[in-house]
Amino acid sequence: HKDIGSPFREMSASEREIMDKIVKQAWGNFKSKILEFRGKKLDKSRLNEIFDGRIVTGKQALSYGLIDATGSEQDAVKKLGEMIGVKNPTLRRFSPQKSLLSYLSRLGYSFGEGLKESLSSQAIRLRT
Repeated sequence: HKDIGSPFREMSASEREIMDKIVKQAWGNFKSKILEFRGKKLDKSRLNEIFDGRIVTGKQALSYGLIDATGSEQDAVKKLGEMIGVKNPTLRRFSPQKSLLSYLSRLGYSFGEGLKESLSSQAIRLRT
């Protein structure tokens, strides 16, 4: 089942069942963690609405009791500074260093993708 969910073929009924079980288990775990950590703050009258699987905005999450506040990235940095006792906290961003190996890896990937595209087109057919 390593190619389950492949976009290149339809899933079988048994594969759909496997994926359905995985999604239901993950969804159940997610709901139990929300209830464990936010249960006292949730609007219990809206649990069906909260757990219906849709994407929510920050304002909606606040109204459900899923979060304590909304704000900007800077607000979050300031709050973290308060929590850990750092005055005037700043955020430092780090970028991965580019190495020759990373460039060669991307080059190889691009070459392979181009070759795959060429071989899958109608213009080129391999004989077996």
